[in-house]
Amino acid sequence: MYAAKAAGKSAYRTCTPGLRESAVTRAELIVDLATGAVRSAEALVRWRHPRLGLLGPAAFLPLAEEAGLIVPIDRWVIHEACRAAATWRERAPEATVAVNNAAAHLRRPDLIATVTAATASAGLAPRALTLELTESALIDGSEAVLERLGQLRELGIRIAIDDFGTGYSSLSYLHRIPATELKIDRSFVSRLDTDARAYATVEMVTRLAGAFDLAVVAEGVETEEQHAAVTAIGCVHGQGYRYGRPGRLADLRPVSAPV
Repeated sequence: MYAAKAAGKSAYRTCTPGLRESAVTRAELIVDLATGAVRSAEALVRWRHPRLGLLGPAAFLPLAEEAGLIVPIDRWVIHEACRAAATWRERAPEATVAVNNAAAHLRRPDLIATVTAATASAGLAPRALTLELTESALIDGSEAVLERLGQLRELGIRIAIDDFGTGYSSLSYLHRIPATELKIDRSFVSRLDTDARAYATVEMVTRLAGAFDLAVVAEGVETEEQHAAVTAIGCVHGQGYRYGRPGRLADLRPVSAPV
């Protein structure tokens, strides 16, 4: 799609191996705030555009959704992330990987087959994979979606509610969705040391997660002050530039040691 746009109006490009190689995955570390040990990594999709360079997801994923390409992208990232995590676990048996999942993919019955094929082909234990779903994707709450999420949990796959607090937060869907963790949105974490209401929000979500027996991850931790704040609040895990910049999946080696 981007190659065709770069070529000008009325142009088209077929999907060649070269174009597929332009899609890349990077990963950001998730650490144990008490010890600094790396516990997981979140896979992040990027696009290496021939003219514009490395593009973040906001630059091309909305267009991919419009073009009906988001599900193939999701499948590719899940497979790549599972393969990488299987390699990491040779050195760190408890290392896990998290992958964002689009709402369109969640609504497809073949999501279960995609996930099971990805873990099986990589030799990855299902419990080592977390699917991250936004609140807007989960708010559908249809019986088919809930059943699919239940099947994933029965397989051992973990379910995270991503960017919690920015969408349609509702206690009612926390009762229905078989989630295993909440990820507190970075917009709250970034204001922890300047905004009392943001601090109160993070504290409230952390307590809420505890009440629902959910793990909690603070996203976007970039400074020592933010790290100290989320640790004091009681968040178990943190993610962000404070612990390391996103790197290539092939280069990342999560280990159970302080960072």
